Amino acid sequence: MATHTTRLGLGERDRNLARPAMRRNPVDCKNSNRDNALKPALKQTTTNALVTNKAYDLRVRKVAALKPSSIANVPYAKKETAEPSKKKKTTDVVEDLTSKLQNISVEDIDEDDKENPLLCSEYINDIYAYMKIMEIEYRVDADYIKKKTDITDRMRGILVDWLIQVHLKFKLLQETLYLTVAILDRYLSVTDIKRDKLQLTGVTCMLIASKFEEIYAPEVNDFVYITDNAYTFQNILDMEINVLNTLEFDLNHPLPLHFLRRNSKAGNADGKVHTLGKYLTEICLTHMSMLKFKPSELAAGAFLVAQHVLMPDKKWNSTLTHYTGYTRDMALVPAKAICELVIRAEKSKHQAVRNKYSSSKFMSVSSLDELERVHDILEE
Repeated sequence: MATHTTRLGLGERDRNLARPAMRRNPVDCKNSNRDNALKPALKQTTTNALVTNKAYDLRVRKVAALKPSSIANVPYAKKETAEPSKKKKTTDVVEDLTSKLQNISVEDIDEDDKENPLLCSEYINDIYAYMKIMEIEYRVDADYIKKKTDITDRMRGILVDWLIQVHLKFKLLQETLYLTVAILDRYLSVTDIKRDKLQLTGVTCMLIASKFEEIYAPEVNDFVYITDNAYTFQNILDMEINVLNTLEFDLNHPLPLHFLRRNSKAGNADGKVHTLGKYLTEICLTHMSMLKFKPSELAAGAFLVAQHVLMPDKKWNSTLTHYTGYTRDMALVPAKAICELVIRAEKSKHQAVRNKYSSSKFMSVSSLDELERVHDILEE
């Protein structure tokens, strides 16, 4: 505001100075007296503006000092500090050299994304590092269902298989499905519910996940209809309040799909390999035994299997190790568990995922002949 006022005042003063000298009439004298009266205010406004500009420049320099000069593009004065000890300098040099040696064969997969602010290439590695911390915090006990009095592992599998069909019918985002199951497991792990409320819990978790992920979430009446009026509108609202209060409204759960996308980019995979990876992570949803793996572990194992099936000539390299956080031997553990599910998929009672990925929309990856190569991984 001060800057705007100053520009107007300076412009008016310049115009007055540019006027040719002429004999002043009484009106001009009045105007002159008014200008003289405004001069102190004008001077004060100009002074305030300069102070404001100096303060702004100082803030810019402070912010610039926190960033590399190549990014900030703002010169700043370095703060004089005491000269560090020789030992500290040596430590910094060693750490810098070690870091460079570790990353010497790692490809920068975000190099081409620096011009696109939507891809957040400057912060993407920090984001995934934070997600790996959060996935540990949100982890649930893989055997929590054994402590329940009225529901079993089999009931949970049937519910999740049905939710996958509902998700497909509503044409929801892929993240919504993973978040639905994540919310369901977190809620069931701390609550002992009766079996007649299990389906209600499932549709309510999908309602919450839809509100979190979707632009246009399904309405409550849609879920009343999909349950064949087994539950009322108010039943779902009451359960929604119960779930959200139990989870303390904390729904920011890292998902296997988030990590799989990063893995596919690091592995330079095409659409078919990525789709196969999604199929391999999704078949894990109906099996309680896969809860022992973190989302990032499942994603690493799924990509290892997908790469071996469709890209047998490519191997797990240092770039994948760097960006996934797992060596090939580490990723091989969840990969073998996934391979066993693939082999049993044809005879499994849970066919929703397999039928879904057998369609041409998903490149029919669940019926590929190349899936026979999963036996090679089990033999390692």
